[in-house]
Amino acid sequence: SPDGSRAWVTDAGANKVTVISTRTGAIMRTYAAGSPMHITLNRAGTLAYVTDFWEGTVSVLSTRTGRVTARLRTGPGNGAAGPDDVVLDASGAHAWVSNFADHTVRVFSTHTGRVLRTIDVSRYPGNVALSPDGRQAWVPGGGNQSHTVTVLSTRSGAVERRIRAGRLPAWIAFAPVGTTAHIQAWVLNAVSQNVSVLKARTGRVLATPPAGPGDDFLTFAPRSGIHRGSN
Repeated sequence: SPDGSRAWVTDAGANKVTVISTRTGAIMRTYAAGSPMHITLNRAGTLAYVTDFWEGTVSVLSTRTGRVTARLRTGPGNGAAGPDDVVLDASGAHAWVSNFADHTVRVFSTHTGRVLRTIDVSRYPGNVALSPDGRQAWVPGGGNQSHTVTVLSTRSGAVERRIRAGRLPAWIAFAPVGTTAHIQAWVLNAVSQNVSVLKARTGRVLATPPAGPGDDFLTFAPRSGIHRGSN
C-alpha cells in the first residue's frame, strides 16, 4: 500500500488476493480473483489494479470493499495467456499493461477504461517499469532464449532502443539512487540467474551481481534501498 502498512499478495493458483499487515504479518483480508498475477495500487490507496492472467482482463478493486468497480479488456483470455503486469503512471490517468501471449503493451485510460495505444514489444513481455522521470517504459522480453529489454517513449509509444541483458530478463526495477543522469535500471535475468545493473541513460552494463535459482522478481525497499528476489 502507499503508506507501507499493507502488502497485497496475488495467488493465481488459488484465485485470490490476500492483504497482509506489514507490521504483524497477520492476514487482514482475502478477496476472490480470477488467476491474479500482479497488482498495483493507485496513489490514494483506494483502488487496486489486478491482472487476471487467464481471463484477459485487469480487474479494478475497491480496497475498502473488495468489490470490482471496473474491468479493463486486455486480451487474449478465454484460457489463453493474457495480461502479466500493470503499472500506473505518476498522474494515475494511464495504466500500462503487458500482454504475455500477444507480445504487446496496452495503455489504458483509467478514467474511461478505453485503450489509448497498443505497442508491439519483444515476445512474452514481463513487467512494465516506468522510469522515475516518467519519460520511458522499460519492458523485459520473456522466453528462455530472450536477452532483450525494450525501451519505449511514454509520450509517443515509439521504441527508443533495445538493450541486451542476461538470459530471460523477467523483471525490471529502477534503483532510487542519484540524479537523473545516474539512474540505474536493475534487470533480473531468470535463466542467467543474475542481475544486469544498467545505466538507464545509456543502457551500459555496470555490474552483474548473482541472483538465486527461481528468482523472477525484484524491488527496492522504500527507505533502505535493499533489493530482493522472490523464489
